[in-house]
Amino acid sequence: MGSNSATISEENHSEHDSHDHSHDHGKHSQSEQVIKSGEYTLKLVTVPSDKGVHIAFYLLEGEANKQVKTAQV
Repeated sequence: MGSNSATISEENHSEHDSHDHSHDHGKHSQSEQVIKSGEYTLKLVTVPSDKGVHIAFYLLEGEANKQVKTAQV
């Protein structure tokens, strides 16, 4: 989820290619990483804060990506 120092062309990019896809290209914007396993999706969202970086975890289930509110980290 960090920024890349290499020049990256826009060809052959996807959300799962481990490159920085934040709107500000790594310049302290909100970004997310998505991990899929079977019926579940784990979404990690990073947001800059005054004390560093806040990381929120969301566990989603099924094709509708319904949030699992009872999930514990």
